[in-house]
Amino acid sequence: MSTTSTSHDTASRSNAIAFIGLGAMGREMASNLFTKSLNAQGSEPSPTLIVCDAVPEAAASFARNFQQLHPG
Repeated sequence: MSTTSTSHDTASRSNAIAFIGLGAMGREMASNLFTKSLNAQGSEPSPTLIVCDAVPEAAASFARNFQQLHPG
C-alpha cells in the first residue's frame, strides 16, 4: 500500500478501494473495509487500497499499521 500520489489507468482503478478521512471513526472503518475486501478476494488479485486524509502523516501511519497487520 502506498501513501504517495500516483497515476492509475482504468484497469487498475476497477480493482481499487479508496477511503477518505482517517479520523476517530474513519480509521476503524477503513481498516474493516480493507480487511474484509482482502479476505473476500479468494483467487482474484488483491485490490489496490487507497487512503486519503487532510493530514499526510495520518495516511502514512494507517498504511504502516495496516501493512504490519496484513503483510504481503
